[in-house]
Amino acid sequence: EKALLLPSLRKNPKLWICASNFEIKKKTYTKARTLLQKAKLKITSPEHAPEIWYESIQLEIVSDNIKIARSLCS
Repeated sequence: EKALLLPSLRKNPKLWICASNFEIKKKTYTKARTLLQKAKLKITSPEHAPEIWYESIQLEIVSDNIKIARSLCS
């Protein structure tokens, strides 16, 4: 998580997604959501938005929040 504080890495979506996936493996879904939300705020490039959006949907499916996953899809 400290790597995300480095200015040169803040705009790297793969690092945010990796950190989120680590939290998902630990089943700390709230922390994973927080990381993805921070990624959405820090990475404003439209080319990376689909990656982060997709991971957000996957997180909600894994954590059994199907209604939220569906709302993210619409």
